[in-house]
Amino acid sequence: ATKIFLKGLTLAQARAAVKSKLAQHYSFRQDQIAVTITTARTITVNIYGEVGVQGGFTVSALNTAFNALAAAGGPTAIGSLRNIQRSRAGKTTRLDLYKFITGALPGDQFDLQNNDILFVPVADKVVTIEGAVFRPMRYEITDGEGLAELIGYAGGLTYEAYPEFIQVERFEDGEKIFREYNLQNVLSGAQAVSLRGGDIVRIKSVTRPMENYVHIGGDVYYGGNFDLTKNRSLQTLLDHAKPRYTARTEYVLVSRTRPDETVEVLTVPFPGVDGHPDFMLQGRDSVKVLQLSDFREEGTVSVAGQVRKPFTRAFGVNDRMSIGQAIELADGLRPSVYPVAYITRTDLFNPSHKEYIPVNLKEDRETLLRPGDALLIYDNTTYNHIGEVHISGAVNNPLGTTYDASLGVKDLITMAGGLEEGAALDRVEVFRLNLEGKEAKMTRIPLSVDENFNPTEPFSLQPYDHLVVRMKTNFGQSRTIQINGRVHYPGVYVLEDSRTQLSEIIAMAGGLQDDASPYCVLTRSYGDRGPIGLNLKDAQHHRKNLKYDPILMEGDVINVVRQENTVTILETGTRFGQYVPDEFSSSQKSIVYQGPHSAKWYINHYAGGFQKFADRNSVTVTLPNNQSEGTKKFLWMRIYPKVQPGSVITLSMDQKRIEKAEEPKEKVRWDQVAASTLSALTSVVSMILLIERLN
Repeated sequence: ATKIFLKGLTLAQARAAVKSKLAQHYSFRQDQIAVTITTARTITVNIYGEVGVQGGFTVSALNTAFNALAAAGGPTAIGSLRNIQRSRAGKTTRLDLYKFITGALPGDQFDLQNNDILFVPVADKVVTIEGAVFRPMRYEITDGEGLAELIGYAGGLTYEAYPEFIQVERFEDGEKIFREYNLQNVLSGAQAVSLRGGDIVRIKSVTRPMENYVHIGGDVYYGGNFDLTKNRSLQTLLDHAKPRYTARTEYVLVSRTRPDETVEVLTVPFPGVDGHPDFMLQGRDSVKVLQLSDFREEGTVSVAGQVRKPFTRAFGVNDRMSIGQAIELADGLRPSVYPVAYITRTDLFNPSHKEYIPVNLKEDRETLLRPGDALLIYDNTTYNHIGEVHISGAVNNPLGTTYDASLGVKDLITMAGGLEEGAALDRVEVFRLNLEGKEAKMTRIPLSVDENFNPTEPFSLQPYDHLVVRMKTNFGQSRTIQINGRVHYPGVYVLEDSRTQLSEIIAMAGGLQDDASPYCVLTRSYGDRGPIGLNLKDAQHHRKNLKYDPILMEGDVINVVRQENTVTILETGTRFGQYVPDEFSSSQKSIVYQGPHSAKWYINHYAGGFQKFADRNSVTVTLPNNQSEGTKKFLWMRIYPKVQPGSVITLSMDQKRIEKAEEPKEKVRWDQVAASTLSALTSVVSMILLIERLN
């Protein structure tokens, strides 16, 4: 075995030593051997100065000084990038990041060894560059570097940089001054410009508008801007732009911009036409080549109605089209065409004026159309319509169809899909429109038909007849209601006829159970009537009396609830609600029913009576079936409603009395009252004494 000693060598030196030693014993190509480091040793680097985090850092020996600076947070905003100092074994080396980035220094000069010290001082000379460079920002420059080097660090000039001017803003002798130079001289090296810290360099962009061009547009193939130096004449510009065959060749329009930005429009004859000379152009001239179609007097022509493809198209004054040609362009006439059509002719110079011209489609096919003409071709069936007949009612498919003398009642019913189940064969009615006289009148004609839809008596339909087939009486789906709750047999029941009453349904349901409440709620869906309060005892005691025993309707739902033995009093307006603390208040009070007493009796005995400003006229008793009974007055007496089991007692406050009581009252001035009283007594005594003296 052969030992190869690599301690103290760089990686490149180690590769060379290994290859050289192995080459003494083996033959191989350069790409057949590789030397890599699997584990690098660690070193300690101390970093101070203007960095994000100062101190000692343990890093891989393969890292460079810039990797270590990155681990320390990098230089601060005022830290130098050009004068980074590396101290090693008493020797100090200056590291320049700009030189490294631009490739002016090899990377191995920035290697690290154990116990190296990196120091980042404050940047000495920082300048700013603005304007037409690729990287405008702050840069640090060193002694000996000037304006040309700064532009290089900024990425060079952009394409729109103004080449004859560069400006340096500088503080000198306590004031701001400007220094201006020729940018081309600076870049060529003919003029060296030194910089100071705090300088601001500005490179302007070319903002001068382009003037050495001409523009051409309009009816040309290749419009746009052209170089003035190669297109100084109108003929040359036209040769490059290539006017279309539809262009107007008598003249062109040239828009010329004056120095004051006003525009002069020149009418220039087409060069070479009729011997017209060429025309010399100026910078920023704009040439417009006109199009012949823009000057054509044009309207439209249209064909509509009984043609296969109606159309509207542009039509010039000099265009030619006959009626026959227009019909052919519309793919011909439909079979039901009326022989006479109309042309609506609109005057192009006075669109409000219209002329209506009748034309015969066979004889006038060579008649020429004009711009603004609208040819309308009519439907022959419109003029031959003799009316319709309709059928509705108890038929499967009600319809209306065109009248014909061959159409009979049987035919019409058959066309309507036949009669529905339940149709009344003896209740067929025909409503006939009588047009004789000044006013149209409707006549009803009753009919009967057999099972084959034939009228039992001879009958013929006429135009505008309307045949209606009626349904048999009471034919249809079963009409049901539902009764729930405290009856012996709750469920769905069929209404046997249209006048079934409440008492009958209760009897069908086996009657009321012993604990059933006499008050119930009937919910009616018909007409969205909603809940209706009922008294079941009244309905049973007054059978067939519509006042107490109502007629039921399809969809009614009757809910018979269990009889309650409680009474509820809402606290509003009662002394109970006034004096009971909020933590014990529940907005209502429920008690056991004590008998058919008045609402006043229940309020006085179980709610503490009425509050001072309670509105006693508002006392209301709501029964379990949602019926409400209010307080009535007879002379000066109030008649309070009676309370039934399950009732709710409510009343409200008298807001007017409350507002009146809350109005501020004027304070009595007793001194003024005493003074007024004393003055009045004095006047009375004086009057008495005067009367006695007179006597």
